[in-house]
Amino acid sequence: MNAHELAARYQQAKLLYIMKEYHDALDILEELLLYAPNNASLLYGKAKCYAALGYREEARKVNDTLIGNQTGTSVCPQEVQTTVRQAVGH
Repeated sequence: MNAHELAARYQQAKLLYIMKEYHDALDILEELLLYAPNNASLLYGKAKCYAALGYREEARKVNDTLIGNQTGTSVCPQEVQTTVRQAVGH
């Protein structure tokens, strides 16, 4: 998958999220994470989908990856960390 295809799929996932098609959005985000496993935008989207679906533990695990709780280093900006914490009730 080239960069253009990845970007198009990401936009599709965002649209599905807006349409409250969380499972479908999550499927796409998980597919994209195979190509970019540390991408903060993809991880953030995944955490939001999990939270919207009520999968709080899974959302917290993704949140931990985003804020670097397990590695001690952060892969996303502070404002994204705060939003994810609020979304998962962390």
